Amino acid sequence: NAPTVQADAIGAGSALFVSSNADYISVSDDSSLVFTSALSVTAWVKFTAASASQAIVGHFDYPNNQRSWSLTWLDDSTDYLRWFVDGTGSAYKYNRYAWTPTAGQWYHLSATYNAGTSKLYIDGVSVTVDAEGSQPTSLHNSTGNLFIGAVGNASTRADQMNGNICQVGIWSAVLTQAQIQSIMEKTYEELT
Repeated sequence: NAPTVQADAIGAGSALFVSSNADYISVSDDSSLVFTSALSVTAWVKFTAASASQAIVGHFDYPNNQRSWSLTWLDDSTDYLRWFVDGTGSAYKYNRYAWTPTAGQWYHLSATYNAGTSKLYIDGVSVTVDAEGSQPTSLHNSTGNLFIGAVGNASTRADQMNGNICQVGIWSAVLTQAQIQSIMEKTYEELT
């Protein structure tokens, strides 16, 4: 079972992304962003509308063959939370979970990767993923920017977020479900 978190405490300090404004955060590539064998990503997310594909966070610039990983919600005939992983920069594989979020509700989303094995978590609970084919045994060392609220599309951006994102965390380790649940309960100041 997932821990109970006070909703009013979640959004403190969150960033609002408006897709029509082309809002996103870009972080220049750095050696501290290289994760080839073990990676965990967490974020609190609140969608303004549960429509259109929306990227949460990723080191993912697809036309430039700089794809490594991305946590994205995809609005399709079946909606999915997807965790994209790529070992070559140009041939990503996904891990997906059929899921439609409720607009205006906060969710804690997490993904982990460990040498070819991926997991997804919603509100601190592991969900069973449908994986696309064999997963890469290591992640591509992308030299592109890391994006929050979008993915790279050459010189433009795509899948822009329409809602709030806060407490994005990226670890060079595979977090356990207990660790993810502990992170959910912490404030910015407590995340060290």
